[in-house]
Amino acid sequence: MIKILQVNKFFYPWFGGVETVVTQLVEHLSKDSDNKVGVIAGNEKINSSKSFYKWNGADVYKTGSCAIKFSTPISFTYPFVLKKLINEYDVFHFHVPNPLAELSFFFLHFPPSKKVVVTVHADVGQTRWKFFSPVYNFFLKKMLRRADVITTMAPQNIESFDVLRKFKKKCVVVPLAFDETHICEVDETEKQSFYDKYGIDKQKKIVLFVGRLSYYKGINYLLEAVSNLKDVQLLIVGDGALKDESMLLAKKLNIADRVFFTGFLRGHDAACAFTISDVFVLPSITKSETFGIVQLEAMRFGLPVINTNLPTGVVSVGKDGETGYTIEPADALALTGAIDKLLSDDKLRKEFSENAFQTALQFTPEIMVDKYKKIYLN
Repeated sequence: MIKILQVNKFFYPWFGGVETVVTQLVEHLSKDSDNKVGVIAGNEKINSSKSFYKWNGADVYKTGSCAIKFSTPISFTYPFVLKKLINEYDVFHFHVPNPLAELSFFFLHFPPSKKVVVTVHADVGQTRWKFFSPVYNFFLKKMLRRADVITTMAPQNIESFDVLRKFKKKCVVVPLAFDETHICEVDETEKQSFYDKYGIDKQKKIVLFVGRLSYYKGINYLLEAVSNLKDVQLLIVGDGALKDESMLLAKKLNIADRVFFTGFLRGHDAACAFTISDVFVLPSITKSETFGIVQLEAMRFGLPVINTNLPTGVVSVGKDGETGYTIEPADALALTGAIDKLLSDDKLRKEFSENAFQTALQFTPEIMVDKYKKIYLN
């Protein structure tokens, strides 16, 4: 039996890109009786007490959080719980950035017999928290030096993440996977209910955005692009710090009547949003967007994808001229042109739709988990 511990900031029911990856690993690894699977994470709620429980066959250790700052739980018990678990597991899979883990790792000893796998999901130096990066990277580099294997989701990230520059020989590419929880059939009644709930006109074309409404997503450029197009609706699925600002911009651009904010959706509701849409757009403008799992989800529903030419894994998912279009970041006019071209050409849209669906099938959770299994065992 191999004993594998996933080490992350948060865990279910907290939703986020990294948490989706951890959840997929836990669910699929736990199906194999030869695996013992555990997760350590901070509590997503401010609660000083730690808890232990079973989730889909895995052991979940949640440490008490006295606060949540910079999207990270502040937990003083995290390093102590992790220390106790060193003797109980064989493989430790760290998902970073996670200051809790990096700081804990710095003061703990992982014997050579323990396998350490580190997945670098983002480079702090390329995010809005970059002013922390000199201190943060000091701790992270100790973990990377000790790591047996370092993974990231695309070859572009190995080149563009400064923190990986000295560790390229340890780096392995393991692409991420789409979220299976959204993959379900929706019937006409469900679609009609969705149209009615949000006041969407089913006769008009729909552009879809799904994601957190934050600074690097480029929502303002998407809104501007839609304002240049007549009779085109924009469905924004997500929430975040820029929601109010985005709603005000939609009013300023006189398109508030055809821009629909739904908040975060999951399951059938998310499937409805993907199913009724014609084109998906990921208009991100900075290297904080390192992959864009949501592109895969859209492609799994057969949606052509318009993404941006970032030096990250984003362009390894949606392929320019094959599954959609890649435009330069922060270019509303280019985005307008790409959307217009896809919406006005049914034959082209259908071709890209079929390519997108076939491409998404190369990024299933089973494929991702199988690659990690081989890393754990080798």
